[in-house]
Amino acid sequence: QNACTPCATGTSTIFKGSDTAASCLADRDEDGVPDSVDNCVRVKNSLQVDSDDDGTGDACDCDDSGATLCLNGAFCDSAAQDYTCYCTIGFTGEQCDVDIDECLSNPCHEESTCVDRMAMYEC
Repeated sequence: QNACTPCATGTSTIFKGSDTAASCLADRDEDGVPDSVDNCVRVKNSLQVDSDDDGTGDACDCDDSGATLCLNGAFCDSAAQDYTCYCTIGFTGEQCDVDIDECLSNPCHEESTCVDRMAMYEC
């Protein structure tokens, strides 16, 4: 890989000692910090701030103030430079930001209209 050839999505160009020698290294969040040393592999955090020195960057650390990783009342669990959201009923998605449409299964009789509500439906 040379400096003129761009790296694929999900990798970063890293120069080692010379402007003409470069390698593409895994970088899922594309923040310029290779996954092998990134303290938060799915959330951009090029500054690598880790206020509580627990090894997980503030950008993906559930217990650091200001981190709003999981939405809609979900429980956030951070470990090993990553986090997992455990969604409340009615939500899904990596950050529990997707309202599940309970009407997709067509639960109402043919002559009634389904109205999706939070974690439920009405006919």
